[in-house]
Amino acid sequence: MQLYINNVGVREIGFLRGVSNSLVLKWIKRMHDNLKAKIDREKKVEWKGADLIEMDEIEI
Repeated sequence: MQLYINNVGVREIGFLRGVSNSLVLKWIKRMHDNLKAKIDREKKVEWKGADLIEMDEIEI
């Protein structure tokens, strides 16, 4: 992934690693999916419902 992030092409990464271009694309897609899932998990906020406020607690 470091090569891809540093703007090295998919074909060149495949050549350097000795693998097919399609395998490099699968690696990139898998990393994307993993990062997206991690971000979604960190963003998730538990809904605890609204607090009940009594009218006599409201200041004007």
